[in-house]
Amino acid sequence: MCPRGDRGCVNFNETREELGAGIREWRIRRRVTQDALAHAADINVNSLGRVERGETNPELLTLWKIATKLKVSVAQLFLGPARE
Repeated sequence: MCPRGDRGCVNFNETREELGAGIREWRIRRRVTQDALAHAADINVNSLGRVERGETNPELLTLWKIATKLKVSVAQLFLGPARE
């Protein structure tokens, strides 16, 4: 958690939400459904939905699987195509 008044602190929940939004944007840009991406990445579709909504902390392996199937780097997942 960020100490009160620390403007340089990064909010963890906002970071999770940005990651989820980036994944969703890449998925939509690639014209892939949640179901198809989850199947291709060998993850549960409900888990992918929670990641996209910023509700969970995905493991690095999960992020790598998603990124690989979307043909982007893990770092690009955080940025999304619009913020590249």
